[in-house]
Formats: sequence, C-alpha cells, structure tokens
Amino acid sequence: MDQNKYEIIPLVSLIFGFLGIVFFGGALLLILFFNLNTIIAFNSQSFIFIAIMFVFLVFFMLSLLVTVYCQGIIITDNEITVKKLNKMYSLQYAEISYCYINSGNINIGNNNKQISFPSFEYWYGKNKQQAIMLMIQALNERKIEPEISIKGLFPRIKGFNNY
Repeated sequence: MDQNKYEIIPLVSLIFGFLGIVFFGGALLLILFFNLNTIIAFNSQSFIFIAIMFVFLVFFMLSLLVTVYCQGIIITDNEITVKKLNKMYSLQYAEISYCYINSGNINIGNNNKQISFPSFEYWYGKNKQQAIMLMIQALNERKIEPEISIKGLFPRIKGFNNY
C-alpha cells in the first residue's frame, strides 16, 4: 500500500527570520562599530546606545528563534514529523490526544510528548493543500478537534530523548 507523504516548509517564517537576522544583527554591529568609543566612555550618552543595542539584540534573538523554530514538516498517513536544524521529532497520530492552535503555532501531543510547528498559513509546498487535508482527516478520525487555546501560544518540544 502506498503511503502519502508530503514535505512542507514554513517559507514565510524562514524568510522573515532570515531578514530579521540580517537587519537587526547588522544594525547591532553597525551601532557597536561606529559608537564604540562613546559606549566605552560609559556616560549618559552610552546608556542610550546600550539601550538601543539591547532592543536590537532582542529582535535579533527573536529572528534567530523564528529561523531555527522549524525547518520543515513531513505529514504522512501515520505520523507528523518536524525537522529542526539537525534533529527530527515524530509523533504518531495514535499518540496524539490534543491539538492546540494559537498565534501562528500548532501544538500537538499528549501528556508525555509534544511537538510544535508553524500554523497552516505559513506552510509552502506544491502539495500544501493535500498535507493540510491529510492532517485534518487523520485528527478527525481520532476525534481530536483543534482548539484555540493559550496552550498553543508557546512553541515547545517535549518528551523526546536527546541523544
């Protein structure tokens, strides 16, 4: 029996993450490079540059998080797999007991395991619609209704052995 397998990438997340890294990281380095003497002087003007650098650093780290958050999603008849840089996390549909959606995230799992990945609107691929339909159909077969919940707000991976 042939198994359906669709590989999707969250292209919008990757593009915005990469642009944020370039913009905020570049701005941070430029501020540091052109104002190093002022910052080292450690006076009232230095605190302004340090505060601005801190804001750019926060946005740089958020952009980095968005880029590293999810590199790909593989939807099959039996499982959902999330690819992150050099690791893959899979969850069988039989293991799933909840599906929370909020703020552009989908969190699925049970009491012991959970994976998170970007929501459908961020997906890109030639078989995007088929992947969405396959995932929804598999969850409906197991009577799991996606819920909008605060639990879906924070992306999280838990319950996997890190070897």
